[in-house]
Amino acid sequence: MPRLVVLDALGLAYRAYYALARWGLDAKGQRHAYPALSNSRKEPTNAIYGMANLFVKFRRELKPDLWALAWDGPGPTFRHELYKGYKEHRPEMPEELSLQLSPIEDLAHCMGLPVLEKPGMEADDVMATLSRMGSEAGHEVVLVTGDKDMLQLVDDSVVVLSPQGKGDEYARLDAEGVRAKWGVPPAQIRDVLALMG
Repeated sequence: MPRLVVLDALGLAYRAYYALARWGLDAKGQRHAYPALSNSRKEPTNAIYGMANLFVKFRRELKPDLWALAWDGPGPTFRHELYKGYKEHRPEMPEELSLQLSPIEDLAHCMGLPVLEKPGMEADDVMATLSRMGSEAGHEVVLVTGDKDMLQLVDDSVVVLSPQGKGDEYARLDAEGVRAKWGVPPAQIRDVLALMG
């Protein structure tokens, strides 16, 4: 069975950024992550380096027949239109990470990893669409993401590789793995997450 691997771009970029950061206090005395790696122009590169390692790791270990990097599309989403306060309490992305997003896209293109995004949609919408399309086409679908919402997509042909703690360990969650971890089948994950708020 051919394998389609879909990577959650922003979730993995955040993880790479913080995994390779040093911590200190900012001007306000707040704990802050600072890039531990930079290039000769003093531009931060920790997320780029971390993502490069992930791309190589997943290509080597998962041996995808097809793969894609799912990215949030530009502009507000349909969720913002439905609810004006959508994600309003989410902290802003660190500038040191946002500076690395375009180079991460360039890196993906150089590695033959298509970057997929759609205006008004989030990466998880892209991942869900690719999951359904891949499954219907007879592919084994592997979603690489820490987003718990994606667990509702798990079925006989769809699994989630979820990051575990610090480091580069990922748990493979099939339907039994979801049930063991959450106590419900994948189709009921949305109910559990709704109850959790």
